[in-house]
Amino acid sequence: MNGTHLPVEKVGIALFVVGIFIIFGVSCTSPTAPAPINRPLYLSIDGGSTGSAIWTLDADSFEIIDSLGNQFGTPKYIELSSNYLFAVFSKYRGDYTFAISLAQFSTAPLQLLNQVFPKGGELVINSSGDLLIMHGGSNLYIHDSSTLGLIYQDTTLDYIYTTVPSTKANQLVCAISYGRVMIYDLDEYAPVAMIPLVDSLRMPHTVPVDIALSPDEEQAYITVYNWTGGGGGFGSLIVLDLVTKTVLSEFTCGSFSQLGVSPDGKYVYVTDPAGGLYIMPPTNQLLRYSVAHDELEVFIDGSADIGLGYGNFITNEIVVGPNSETLFISSPGIEHKNEGIHIIKLSVSNKEVINTFALPKDERGYNTQMIRQIKLGGF
Repeated sequence: MNGTHLPVEKVGIALFVVGIFIIFGVSCTSPTAPAPINRPLYLSIDGGSTGSAIWTLDADSFEIIDSLGNQFGTPKYIELSSNYLFAVFSKYRGDYTFAISLAQFSTAPLQLLNQVFPKGGELVINSSGDLLIMHGGSNLYIHDSSTLGLIYQDTTLDYIYTTVPSTKANQLVCAISYGRVMIYDLDEYAPVAMIPLVDSLRMPHTVPVDIALSPDEEQAYITVYNWTGGGGGFGSLIVLDLVTKTVLSEFTCGSFSQLGVSPDGKYVYVTDPAGGLYIMPPTNQLLRYSVAHDELEVFIDGSADIGLGYGNFITNEIVVGPNSETLFISSPGIEHKNEGIHIIKLSVSNKEVINTFALPKDERGYNTQMIRQIKLGGF
């Protein structure tokens, strides 16, 4: 066999160096890949003309495990309990009106178990999984998750934009009109705290967009959009101390940003769907808030930063994996190599794209489907 041979003394030096690396645990390899997740990933889809509604993927391989057609309508919201998947559907019934339904499905396979026609719209589930909470306008509707029956209706509230359930108390943290946060007790059926986020005189047109809690629930993170200011308005990330009920920080972010909190509590990821969903100038960035340093940084600066070409980097829904090592990011359709990418699985440690998933095109060859929500099962 032909080849170049090292002198004996150089071979000895090389073996000595290798031994040092082994003894002291020094690694020459790239950062360790995130551990397998072994959970299902659920997508709710505005199916366009392709007839899709809800898909179940393997969160590691992105293999399609199960799917549900749009016979119930377009799924606006989905939620998971240990036993069921719940979905709010909107179905056109003619005369420019829509029927709203709340459906209960088994998860393996996706099979309808129950369906009712409620009054609310957005859907969340409480930490114990026994209550489904819907809201529409200034009304809150509380349903039993087993029967889907209406338990209580509160019509005395201010306009509710978005909500997140507490995992430490039977409460709901709601972002409401005039830039405020309301804490609603689900045992007493009443608000127990009202916290201003912004000066309503200085920013009277503030619209809450998304809300999330830190794992210890000492902080809330709220994105808002304000229609005043140059360029049609501006987006903000507000950090709220729930213990002292005071605003800690406010940062500029994209328009109508969605939030993903890492389970270890260290970071909050902030998307920017504006360019794809709201026809506003995109930042083409994914931001990350450091809880320890109280700083908002650019985590991904454009699609080229993660090797997906030089097009617009439009991000919408985001879910952080259970070990805080992986991000699942939905997009209205990043174009790369003439294909639309709708889900990106990303390693946090090195920003490496682990996997991508594209919804099928319609019969005309266009990307008319849009992912509304992504949910990771099992945690």
